[in-house]
Formats: sequence, C-alpha cells, structure tokens
Amino acid sequence: MPAFTFPALDFVRERIRPGFEVLEWGSGASTVWFHRQGCTITSIEHDPRWHEKVGAFLAPPSVVLLRELGAEYVRPVSSIAKFNLIVIDGRSRSECATYVTSQIAEGRHSPGLVVVFDDTERVHYRDAVRSLSALSRECLVFSGTSTVVLNKLTTVLTF
Repeated sequence: MPAFTFPALDFVRERIRPGFEVLEWGSGASTVWFHRQGCTITSIEHDPRWHEKVGAFLAPPSVVLLRELGAEYVRPVSSIAKFNLIVIDGRSRSECATYVTSQIAEGRHSPGLVVVFDDTERVHYRDAVRSLSALSRECLVFSGTSTVVLNKLTTVLTF
C-alpha cells in the first residue's frame, strides 16, 4: 500500500480506474499498488538496486525508469499530458512539483488530473504546494496515519 495518509489513500482509491496512466517520483509500495489496481505506471527512481527490485513486480507497459538525480530525474518526460494521476513522493520533491506546475501552467496536462504530494507537513515543501494549489481547482489536505508514519499530511490537488 502507498504510504499516503489513510484518508488520502481512500480518496485516491475511489477515483482511480483500470487503465489510468500514473507518473510517480519515488518507486516502492505505491508503484506495485497502482500496478495491481490496473493502472499503467511510469515510476522514476534514482537508486539502481531499488529500480531493479521494484521493476521486477511490474509488467509492461508499466515501467520504473532509472534516472540520476538532477534534470533527468526532475523532468523525466517532455509532457505530462497523458497522465491521469501524478505522485510526488521521491527525491527533489519541490523541483518535481515545480516541473508539474510549469506543465500545468502551459496547459500540458489532462483534464481532471490528480496530483498527490506526500509528506506536505515538511516546511520545505510549502512553497511548492502553494504554487500547485494556486493553479488547482481543488486542494485537499489529508492528515493522519500512514503505513509508516503516525502523524503526517498528504495533499491531493485536482486540475
């Protein structure tokens, strides 16, 4: 199961459908979970061992892309237009959120796009969340427990 807060996970579970295209930074349990829900997932991972481990659970067209931290990690695709859901839960989250924000500002996203930004209780993510929420139709902050942390926030935005 993803390590989002349980209320955020419930929110996401009710909205995803088999065939959804998911872009995710930071592969792991959520990668496998989305894949098992029938989603096609493109997960971005910087750690070669973790890339191999998580990738073994997926079948094409789902994939874990190995990307070095930096520009190729933050901007792994030229457009986010094909994705129904984006998960920001890996490294360089503020930079990844800035990339998503710029894509949305340019209209390079699908209608109804959902962005899940995890661990948004962390102070250093506040500006990134503000930038995304300024463009969103809806911004929901879910507080609570996850599979790993007792008290955290997961922010879910729709566009």
